[in-house]
Amino acid sequence: KEAERNLEQSSASQSLEMLLELRPRFASLVVYPDDFTPISKGLELSYYRAREQFKSAFRSKNPEVLHDWRKGVQRHWRQMQLLTPCWPSELSARAEAARGLSQTLGDDHDIANLMHLATAPTMTFGSPDDISDFLKRCKIRLKALRKDAKIRGQRLFVEKPQPFAGRIHAYWTTTAIGALKPVEPARQEDNVVAIDEARAVGTIQN
Repeated sequence: KEAERNLEQSSASQSLEMLLELRPRFASLVVYPDDFTPISKGLELSYYRAREQFKSAFRSKNPEVLHDWRKGVQRHWRQMQLLTPCWPSELSARAEAARGLSQTLGDDHDIANLMHLATAPTMTFGSPDDISDFLKRCKIRLKALRKDAKIRGQRLFVEKPQPFAGRIHAYWTTTAIGALKPVEPARQEDNVVAIDEARAVGTIQN
């Protein structure tokens, strides 16, 4: 535990030093809080790459290609988390969908690594029959995971990059306009029923 604490303190110190080194660069940084254009370009590019990785993942039999796609899915997941305030009900659901897909791809990668380890010539985990049965079970599980990942990926990346980024841009703009628009106070007469009207209502009820 002491070693872990020392490692954490060391990492924190290194991170702080790096941030201090970058401080001069941020001093001249100009930020336009209401302009989504720079974010939109990055979002579109990131989405495009994840979408292309999805296509490649199921054309290749290399598990590392699936792992690369997982990295793109994780970026998309984090981006949707950051953008959720633009439309919480929709984008939080999208973030959760990306998180679930990332978990599925992570399980796939773990099993693929386990299979590689079990068949390494320098490792012995059991008899040849045991290893064969184990690998057979792994392949069945991988098949199910990849079927699930493909369905999730088709749903998550069905939209083309430019329309997708444009839609998120519209959410951002609408939310920004709503935040800047002042809320008009309610007029007193809107909440008061005239005496004659109240009497009329009472007469009808009676």
